[in-house]
Amino acid sequence: MFPSFTGTSRRARNVNLSGQQHANPWGAASWSSPSAASGTGTSKSVSNAQAERQQRLLERQRLRAAGDIQRTWRAHCVRRELRTARRQAFDILYQQTPAVPRSERIPHALPLIITFFNPKSDQDIRRLLSFADDVLSTNGEFLSGNHASPYRHARLVSILVAALERETANKPGYGSASRQSGGDSHGRNIELILRLVCEIVSTSPWSISTSVNNYYALLGRLCEDRGLSQEFSGLVARAILAPLTPSTSAGKSA
Repeated sequence: MFPSFTGTSRRARNVNLSGQQHANPWGAASWSSPSAASGTGTSKSVSNAQAERQQRLLERQRLRAAGDIQRTWRAHCVRRELRTARRQAFDILYQQTPAVPRSERIPHALPLIITFFNPKSDQDIRRLLSFADDVLSTNGEFLSGNHASPYRHARLVSILVAALERETANKPGYGSASRQSGGDSHGRNIELILRLVCEIVSTSPWSISTSVNNYYALLGRLCEDRGLSQEFSGLVARAILAPLTPSTSAGKSA
């Protein structure tokens, strides 16, 4: 197997006159050589390095995830505090003594309510009803004046539709003659919100574009109530046709 094996275990004397070194396989077995031990140590070092690298990667991912959670929570807290501050400003605006004229109150109330409104809040629903009463009392001056912002109109319509969905959900008979004749405040609230939607959409049909599906689904549920009063049925019919009718402002400008 080894051509240099001479049959004796005594290692032959090797006199090297050329300066070159020749490895003797018989003199240094591979299983006992330092290179084998160093190979095992190298593989273990590589494994340890990979494990440490994986550990550092996981640590960076945990730190990044913790930063994302903290950033999201801080943003949520800031938005919640901002909504609370704007609700307080809205309440102060409507509770001032003497009362601020409605025409002057609307421009200040609109940017507040479109940013803090939450359809799940009963107090926000009441604030929206107060604002709707102000707008309808001005005979549409707010809708065609300098405050007629396309974004604000679209945002206001979306929260009005959300409020209608909240008020009509699981509450049958909202437009029935019996409830209206009995002075039901809930039915009047729905009528007030729906009237404002009709006014805005009649003036700016594009304002319903972002919530048109929910809008007509809501009107469909209203039409299913066979106990609607004649007045409320006319209001629902007007609401159905409002987005399909050319705006009066567009007709005048043409």
